[in-house]
Amino acid sequence: MNPLEIIETQKATEALRASEVRYRRLFETAKDGILILNDETGMVLDVNPFLVVLLGFSHKSFLGKEVWELGFFKDIFANHEKFLELQKNGYVRYDNLPLETTDGRKIAVEFVSNVYQENGHKVIQCNIRDITGRKRVEEELRASELCYRTVADNTYDFEFWINPEGRFLYASPSCKRVYGRDSAEFLADPALLRNTVHPDDLAKFDRHGAEQKTNRIPGETEFRILLPDGTPRWIAHACQPVFDEKGQYLGFRGSSRDITERKHAEENLRTSNEELQ
Repeated sequence: MNPLEIIETQKATEALRASEVRYRRLFETAKDGILILNDETGMVLDVNPFLVVLLGFSHKSFLGKEVWELGFFKDIFANHEKFLELQKNGYVRYDNLPLETTDGRKIAVEFVSNVYQENGHKVIQCNIRDITGRKRVEEELRASELCYRTVADNTYDFEFWINPEGRFLYASPSCKRVYGRDSAEFLADPALLRNTVHPDDLAKFDRHGAEQKTNRIPGETEFRILLPDGTPRWIAHACQPVFDEKGQYLGFRGSSRDITERKHAEENLRTSNEELQ
């Protein structure tokens, strides 16, 4: 081997060593669980510290065992069927898999396995992400939505929820009493709410909607609408823009109340005062 070849070989060796060091550093510090399996047997070749801590089992208890021997993974590769699928397709995924820790806690994880080449040999890398917190938030959100709908379905006011594209996600039954239209009509036609507004109040209605989205604060306004038969009504309209924790606009929740009688009473009072004066 000539000097140039020796230098090139040394460079390649050093590059490989550096690559292995980077991989090992990522493996050891990853915030997801990682399992490395033998492609043919399913035997655990390595496990990272995060997974050891997450499940509470020792590093030694993983090594040298076929993955389906590990009780907490028994549902993943049941009867080896999923493992055969993984060998065939090179990929398998679970979006919401329950695992149990050594102290009996139940955690939800995303489980993704891929087959890849390492030094000319196939190995399987399993990435396990703890999504327990996310699932808890989702469940709390569902419970909150159930409470919201239970109240909204039985309230006197018309309650609604509109997504960022302007489509109704929810319209309470009171829309029939307030707007003279069924919930299904609002759900089918995103423009229906605006189309009910009296032409002389459209500019005011549009300005109100734009201000809520821009200022990110709740707001109220009053405007007139026209029922299907052309009868005018006064509406007190309130809306609350909704944003996620990253500030992404999710749409808004709102409510409409028929205040026609109040407006008539205010007008009668104003007329009486003018007559007295």
